[in-house]
Amino acid sequence: MSYSLNRSQLKRLRQRNPVFEFRNVEMVSALFRTDPDVVRAILPKPLIPAEDPIAQAFVARYPETNFGLSYSEGALLLRATYKDEPGWYCL
Repeated sequence: MSYSLNRSQLKRLRQRNPVFEFRNVEMVSALFRTDPDVVRAILPKPLIPAEDPIAQAFVARYPETNFGLSYSEGALLLRATYKDEPGWYCL
């Protein structure tokens, strides 16, 4: 399925909900297999660890934004399932 907005719809959407822009982003990301026992210990209930204990770590620097701030962030995410829906849990 494809979904797109025409220019007029996009303009109205931006007026109601600002679209954040990030330019010249520097990011490094790593996917890795981790210890399933550690994942089980960390995930809050009712999340269930994914069959394959994959984690993702990333750090990023956002030097130019359209909201006047530059900032850096990082995260560690774990694959998990909630009500049979796979996804990621951010620690």
